[in-house]
Amino acid sequence: MEIVTSDSELFWVYWQNILETVDYQHPAFSSVGLDFYKETLFSDSTVLNKSFIVANNGVAIIGVILSINNQYSRARLSGYGRGINYMENSNGNCGGIKAARKTFRKNFESIMTENQIKSLFLTDYTSVNGTLSLLARLILDMGGIAQSSYLQLIDLTQSIEEIHSKLSKSCRNSVNWGRKHIEVSYVNSSSVTRENVEELRQLHIFEAGRETRSKNSWDLLYDMIVRNVAFIVEGRLDGLLVTSSLFYYNSPVCLYAVSASTRDLFDKPIGHIVIWQAINCAKELGCKYFDFGGLTYNSHKEMVTKKEIDINRYKKNFGGETKVQLSIDWDAE
Repeated sequence: MEIVTSDSELFWVYWQNILETVDYQHPAFSSVGLDFYKETLFSDSTVLNKSFIVANNGVAIIGVILSINNQYSRARLSGYGRGINYMENSNGNCGGIKAARKTFRKNFESIMTENQIKSLFLTDYTSVNGTLSLLARLILDMGGIAQSSYLQLIDLTQSIEEIHSKLSKSCRNSVNWGRKHIEVSYVNSSSVTRENVEELRQLHIFEAGRETRSKNSWDLLYDMIVRNVAFIVEGRLDGLLVTSSLFYYNSPVCLYAVSASTRDLFDKPIGHIVIWQAINCAKELGCKYFDFGGLTYNSHKEMVTKKEIDINRYKKNFGGETKVQLSIDWDAE
């Protein structure tokens, strides 16, 4: 078994090889995606990349995105602020999985010991399909505390006609309104200009009333589009940009990521046609799922607000299924 670290030219090649075998995987985990999260979540601190791949005879078997930062003077493992990302090659012809798991565990435990890790956070993307990964089971055995989150996923392996039939009646009407009144543009690597991202940024600032992220982070979003891991769908009314959304994607998943719309037009369904166009684009790109991101429900700690309930309803009106995802926190005693 071979350990391929994050500084190897093979790392992202092997990562992509594993990615193409899995059913669901969050699309933020790319080279430029990690740069984006490093900029937005860790701009004032040092982050060490400890990601690695376990390979056997040129075949990538296990991959993990790991980073170390010092949170409150305690070394913490995460996936660049998101949960640690662990995935296994699910190709049935992939041999050596038992030996690869043994090698992974030994290397992971060495990282924990050598860096005196005191806490960690894992998001188990495997759990969307009802199973737990090796790493999730390991951290639970260590005493980790699990919590559930919820995703709304549309199955893009269906025909576009079938997907459209599962929109709610009000959603279909809103999409039809958008077709008549909104000029929609799809912006990808072959058509993007910095102005596309700048227009989204300015709309985001104006509607939020403040700048919520650095200019450099928007430059990284532009790079994501150029590198074919993101795209933008714009909507114009009477020639003016009134809504714009950015979507991350990889081979399994397209994710609704960043959006801004003119609040003065919230009485009109200006955003529905943009989402519908993105669903069509994601299907054409070969993605398996369109991911609306999280749904918010009551927990023992917090109660959902009316705004969150309305957002849940908006997402579910486009159809799809609600999936449960497990995250695990662990802290040393």
